[in-house]
Amino acid sequence: QADAADTLFSACSLPNVVPTLPFSTSIRDILSAYPYPNTLVVLHMRYTDVKRYLEQCAAYFAIEEDGTASIARRYLVPKAHHYHYDHLYGLEYEVDLKKPEVGRVGRIFRESDGKEVTRDDELDICFTSYRASGIGGFGFLKSLPVVREIRTQVRSLIISYFRHHPLIEVDPRCRVRFAEEPRLPSNQP
Repeated sequence: QADAADTLFSACSLPNVVPTLPFSTSIRDILSAYPYPNTLVVLHMRYTDVKRYLEQCAAYFAIEEDGTASIARRYLVPKAHHYHYDHLYGLEYEVDLKKPEVGRVGRIFRESDGKEVTRDDELDICFTSYRASGIGGFGFLKSLPVVREIRTQVRSLIISYFRHHPLIEVDPRCRVRFAEEPRLPSNQP
């Protein structure tokens, strides 16, 4: 997404079922892994918008009575909808799960140069058209200025990326800093 939108920052949601791609991936494999007709939208965000967005993402997690981290019940019942949790490529941020849902996100850093994002900063962030529409508790995204739209479907962009990058390595830069590493129960991934 970041490559296609020419941005440093890109948001991507989790799938409910994580598809695996074989070492030699075909177009059919890609279409099976990403069957959605989404396109891309680059939104212009102020610091407060970024913080609000990340707070919504951090609400995906809950702390159980025994202190272990889990997925918040509302993302599991009445059905799982992990696709309402996003990870943000290009930014690293701190999360303190012991804090109330609003107020969990601490400092935010740019991956490219390690600099902290401050109240004066404005960022252009790429989203799928699905997320930019505000679905999943992100309604405020609909009111943000659109920098540009990439009208090519994401699945076509993935196919094009594979064609231009025959050997793909997963970028490890999608990270969240926890104030304290959460303890996950043995039955959680």
